[in-house]
Amino acid sequence: MSLKPQQERFCQEYLIDLNATAAYKRAGYEPKNDNVAAAAASRLLGTVKIQARVAELQHARSQRVHITQDQVLQELAVLAFSDVGDYEINDLGNVECSEGAKVWVTRALSSVKRTVRRDEDRVEYVTTEFRLWDKPAALRMLGQHLGMFKEIHELTGKDGEAIPIEIRDAQQTLRRRIGRLADRLTAGSELTAARPYGNGRRASPR
Repeated sequence: MSLKPQQERFCQEYLIDLNATAAYKRAGYEPKNDNVAAAAASRLLGTVKIQARVAELQHARSQRVHITQDQVLQELAVLAFSDVGDYEINDLGNVECSEGAKVWVTRALSSVKRTVRRDEDRVEYVTTEFRLWDKPAALRMLGQHLGMFKEIHELTGKDGEAIPIEIRDAQQTLRRRIGRLADRLTAGSELTAARPYGNGRRASPR
C-alpha cells in the first residue's frame, strides 16, 4: 500500500532523530498543540504501513553506509557507559587510559584542551581539561533504538483505556539485550591501553 506524500515525509523525518512528535510537525501536519501532535504522531507511527516503510528506509540506509544496527548500538554503548575513572592525565599533560581500561574508551572523549603556561622562572605548568560525550543523551538514544522508552499515549487506546500488551516480557528481553551488549564491550578479549603514555618527566626550565 502506497503512502501519501505527507506520510512519506513523516517516515523520512522520523529517521533523523527518532522523535515522532517533531517528525510529525516537520512533515507539514498542523496540530493545535504539542499534545495533539504527540498523540497523532503516535497513532501514525503505530500503523502497519508506516512501520513497514520506516523499517524499509532504515534497512536501505544501513546498506548505503555499510553500518549495521549492532555497530551503531556498540558505539552508543561506548558513550552511554563511559566513566571518567577510565582516564588519567600523565605528567606531560596528555589524557591517557587508566590502567586496566580498554582502548576503546578514548572514543567517548568529546574534547581535550591542553594549556601550557610558564612562570617567571620559565618553568612550564600544564593544565589539561577533557570532556566526555553527553551520557544522558547517549543513554536515551540507546534506549530508543532498543525500544525501551515509550510515550504514555502509545500504551493507551480509545478514551484512555489500556491496550492489552505484554510489556513486562518485552522489557525483560530488552534488558537482556543491553546486558549482553555491555558484556561484549567489556569482554576480556579487548586490548588494554599501554602505560605510561609519556616519559613522566617534568618540563625543565628554559
